[in-house]
Amino acid sequence: MTFLQLNSAKYRFIVFGAIIGMAALHVMSGTREASRLYVSTGPDDTEFIFAGKCPNGESYRMHNYAKTIQGESLSFFDYQGPAGQGSVGTTATAQVMAARICRSSAEIMSVY
Repeated sequence: MTFLQLNSAKYRFIVFGAIIGMAALHVMSGTREASRLYVSTGPDDTEFIFAGKCPNGESYRMHNYAKTIQGESLSFFDYQGPAGQGSVGTTATAQVMAARICRSSAEIMSVY
């Protein structure tokens, strides 16, 4: 084999290994977690529905919406999960609320 053929073979081996490695990572990541769907939102979107699984395997569901009270737009969540079900007005983010809903002993209180 000439020097050029040897380098070409090494290059093909490296590229093939990289492709196999990326494919293996893709398969492994797909088995650990369901694929996520990302949707862009506009500045006027005021209602969102979140549903998922808690770390303990139980399901949760949240409906986040804005309600105008005395001219001020306030954030509310209707929720259902291990912590029970109810409605709460809060400044917390959806990620924080999901963590709270997933705790069966959580006390979720309204801010307004």
